[in-house]
Amino acid sequence: MRQWYQMRVMLAVQVDSYLPIVAQHKDDKFTEEQKNWQQMRRGRYVEFNLVCNSASLDVSAQSGIEFHEGPNWL
Repeated sequence: MRQWYQMRVMLAVQVDSYLPIVAQHKDDKFTEEQKNWQQMRRGRYVEFNLVCNSASLDVSAQSGIEFHEGPNWL
């Protein structure tokens, strides 16, 4: 139960810190070049995760390590 409380406190602090930043920048305008860069970076991030996850699953299958989705400690 203590872990759940700690997670709620950390989430509350993060949200309280993040919302003013979002409010400050919500109306910022971005150039087409900036939007293209952001899309390219997001694509590489997804690609990297797909490669790493499939490699992790291959290693786990060979070594007998089990991976579980999501936090099991909640």
